[in-house]
Amino acid sequence: MRAFTTAVTAILVLFIGRDQPTIPLTFKIFGIGAYSCGFWMNTPTRYDEGKVWIYGDWTMSNWRDHLVGHTTDGRGVLAAVASECMAHPSEKLVYATSAAYVRMQDEHR
Repeated sequence: MRAFTTAVTAILVLFIGRDQPTIPLTFKIFGIGAYSCGFWMNTPTRYDEGKVWIYGDWTMSNWRDHLVGHTTDGRGVLAAVASECMAHPSEKLVYATSAAYVRMQDEHR
């Protein structure tokens, strides 16, 4: 049994260690991130709810050795997302947050 376990582990290490093709992911968005930017920016209560959602999403995006947004603070992150939202009010908040994140990442900010 030990030899079988070792063989399976070796196969998995070889398989996982290889470059894999990009596979499209399907995921479920919960909370205000699933709503449009216009919905988020419509009232102070929704804006506050969205701030918390954005901070959580941004933190999760940064969890593996990324420092995107390291040259700013929470207000700067919110301003970047709000800028994206003002340009595209019908876009979902999750996509606006992602666009702002990628833009900051590309700018090394």
